[in-house]
Amino acid sequence: CRNAIEWSLRLYNHMPPKPVVNAATCYEGSTGGTAEMTAQLGYLSLLSGNAGYTYGTSLWDAKDADLPAWKALRGATYMQYMYDFFAALDGGRPLRPRHELISNQATRDDERMVVGVSMDGLTYAAFLPQGGTISLDLTTLGGTTVGVTWYNPFTGQYHDQGITSGGDIRAFLSPFGGNPSALVLIAQ
Repeated sequence: CRNAIEWSLRLYNHMPPKPVVNAATCYEGSTGGTAEMTAQLGYLSLLSGNAGYTYGTSLWDAKDADLPAWKALRGATYMQYMYDFFAALDGGRPLRPRHELISNQATRDDERMVVGVSMDGLTYAAFLPQGGTISLDLTTLGGTTVGVTWYNPFTGQYHDQGITSGGDIRAFLSPFGGNPSALVLIAQ
């Protein structure tokens, strides 16, 4: 988790700027890697400055005949949900990492939350590896109404939570309890 965040941020901030794709994370079904771990590392990577993310499995050197087995893996489904989530945000453009906006950041690497913001500053997306509550500084959205929607990265389902106002630090509680959760805030 630390590497998915820190290495991504370091490369994102490197000069001259170049697009970064995290191509070497945990592989599903290999050395203890689970589908859930591959998805979590994807969200952490994409909200920490990566323009792309690759998904690997224990199906090394797969052939066309292996495609049905690959598609049956849970991680392949989670990758589709992750693609759908990010494609729907800001026209699919990468978000700028803004982790400093999180005022209740966890100290353990596997619990660290991440947040990205669109270039126009009106769309926020956050990932909470352990669900729970995230407090975000929405000061720059003062005077706006902000739509609040949660996303379950393991079912692909959205959960609308209405609206809030910008202009202050706001706390958001995941409806998915202690399970990984993604949050979308869109200023209107």
